Amino acid sequence: MMAAPGQPSGKAHCPDCGNTLGSVTRYCGNCGRPTQELSPVMSEETGGLPQQPINITAALAVVYCGALIVLTLESVCASPITRGLVHWLGLTATGGVAIGFLGRGSWFSSTHASITKQGFGLGVLGGLAMILIMRAYVAILLLAADEEGLDSPSPDAWEAIEVAILAPVVEEWLCRGVLWSAARRVVGVPWTIITTAALFGLLHGIGPGMLLEVPSRFGAGIVLGCLRAKTKSLGPCVLAHGLNNTSALLIG
Repeated sequence: MMAAPGQPSGKAHCPDCGNTLGSVTRYCGNCGRPTQELSPVMSEETGGLPQQPINITAALAVVYCGALIVLTLESVCASPITRGLVHWLGLTATGGVAIGFLGRGSWFSSTHASITKQGFGLGVLGGLAMILIMRAYVAILLLAADEEGLDSPSPDAWEAIEVAILAPVVEEWLCRGVLWSAARRVVGVPWTIITTAALFGLLHGIGPGMLLEVPSRFGAGIVLGCLRAKTKSLGPCVLAHGLNNTSALLIG
C-alpha cells in the first residue's frame, strides 16, 4: 500500500506506476522508468527523474534533427524499397543515438510495451478515435476543394508491411518511447504529449503536398500521447496506430 503523496513510506516507489523499488534499483521492472538517484527533492512534475540538462537537450536535438535528416535523405531516393529502408533504419538509428545520451535505463523505458486487458480496450478505442480524426479531416479537405474522393491504388506487399507493421512499431518507439522518455525529464505530461505529437506530425509532413497531413497527424499524436500517459506503456499506442493504418490499407 503506497503512502499518501508527501508522506514518507519507508519504501521507494516508481513515480510512474507505483511499483515498489529495491534500494539499488536503477529502473522499474514493471514499467521500465529509469529510477536512479530518486530522492524526495525531485519534482513530481518531471516524474521524479534525475535532471541531466545537457544530455536531455542533446537527446531532444538528436531526435528532431535526426528525423529531419532522414526525411530529407529519403526524399531523393528513387526506389520505394530504398526509400523505405532509409526511412526506417534512419529513424531507428536516430532513436538509438538519443538513448545513448539518456543512458541505459531509458532503453527499458522507451521499449516497455506490456498490454493489459484495460490497455487493449483503450488501444482499440484510441485506434477508432484516430480513424475518426483522419476520416473527418479528409472529408473536410475534399469539401473545401469541392472534390470527390479518389480511389487509391492497391498497396503492394512492401507498402503493406511498412504501413501496418513498421510504422506503428518504429514511429511509436521513437515518439512515445525515446522522445517521451527525454521530454518527461524536463516537462510535465501535457507538454510531453504536445512535443511527441509535433514529431509525429513532422514525420508525415515533409514532402510535396504532405504539409496538409500535419494537422490530422498532430491530432492523432495527441490521442496516442494520452494513451501513453494513461497506460504507461507503448503496447496500446502500437495497437491503436496499427488499427488506424490497417484500416487505411483496407478502406483506402
